[in-house]
Amino acid sequence: MVKYKLSIVIATLGGTTLYDVVKRIANWNYLPIEIILVIPEDVEFDDSNYCEHKNVIIIRSKIRGQVQQRLEGFRFSKGDLVAQMDDDIILSHDSLTNLVKKIIDLSFGNALSPIYLSKNNSSSIHKFDIGILGFIKNIYYKVVYNSNWGIYRMGTITATGHGFGVDPFYINKTLFETDFLPGGVVISFKQDLITDNYFEFKGKAFCEDVINSILRKKRNIKQFFYTKSICLIDLPISETSYSFFEIKNIYNIRSHIILLLKKKKYHLNIYIVILFIRAVFTRVKKFLYNEN
Repeated sequence: MVKYKLSIVIATLGGTTLYDVVKRIANWNYLPIEIILVIPEDVEFDDSNYCEHKNVIIIRSKIRGQVQQRLEGFRFSKGDLVAQMDDDIILSHDSLTNLVKKIIDLSFGNALSPIYLSKNNSSSIHKFDIGILGFIKNIYYKVVYNSNWGIYRMGTITATGHGFGVDPFYINKTLFETDFLPGGVVISFKQDLITDNYFEFKGKAFCEDVINSILRKKRNIKQFFYTKSICLIDLPISETSYSFFEIKNIYNIRSHIILLLKKKKYHLNIYIVILFIRAVFTRVKKFLYNEN
């Protein structure tokens, strides 16, 4: 723990949860040498609350974009270890310490993420259903996504460019090797970071963690979920709430992922058609409900 220094990089727009996240980290006994906040220049941001924490560094980026901001933080970081974090994550001191200890044990060529639980009820945000509902979902994912069946879907990247997380209820070991790590919290040695701009799409950084995971694998970097580390996070937004412009972006981004995977877009096309139809029905239902 003493030998290696830790940098934490948070790409943010300065949302309401950011200060609580930083304050929690900055008050830990085991301090990262720096907590780097990367915020676009065109975002109004009051940094006065952060001045009390000597290890907080604020970088004003000329580029607005989660991936580009994060990469700028990576390049600036001075630590031997670097952890990327979202600005709405709740991660305990013990969980981060466990991640640091384990990545040091694993050494170079590895990346590590905690288990993700919901802030609302502490259940897995990647819950795998059983019974009739689980069976129906398995059929849907198999036919549309061409995914593995059941719990064998955990940690995989499908033919539609989706990355599936893990449900700790079905894991009986502390380290679970995977092809996919969500971008909420990932720690690795600095030399194992992907520092090239791998996301050149405009708008929200949909699926950037899938692309990052694919690039890690291409560099022979092993990826693991570590069940002794837990973070709390908000549940993902339903895909049916996306705008039609966002659905178009998702198609372009996932098409890029399919290209990286050297697969055909057959399943992606089916998925996008279904997503578009569901989005239309959601809006019609909302309109009718508001009408009444």
